[in-house]
Amino acid sequence: MNMSGSIGFFVGPMFSGKTKDLQEAARRAILAGREILYLIPEVDTRYDASVDAPLNLSHDGCGIRASRIHGSLEAVDPDERVTDIFIDEAHFVHGVEAYARRQRAAGKRVYLAGLRTD
Repeated sequence: MNMSGSIGFFVGPMFSGKTKDLQEAARRAILAGREILYLIPEVDTRYDASVDAPLNLSHDGCGIRASRIHGSLEAVDPDERVTDIFIDEAHFVHGVEAYARRQRAAGKRVYLAGLRTD
């Protein structure tokens, strides 16, 4: 595994295309042959409330299968084959900053999309 991880951000106001951009980055990773983990917070049920395999949809109707984060990211331990982690609506996720740093240190590429909350 390449141990040079990174953290990327998609930040902007509501309806600015953050989810669409995150999905496009995920699709590029898949096309490049990388294993991904796409996560959405439990509270984000705007488009698909399916518990098993929710479809994370952007406002333009494009979607990607995602895993739902229940509570904290502490329980989310990606498979060692996963190279890229995508987290939508990151501002809703407790502990996202520490999680992203930990995964970066493990050599993963982490991408976060969300509102600017500083």
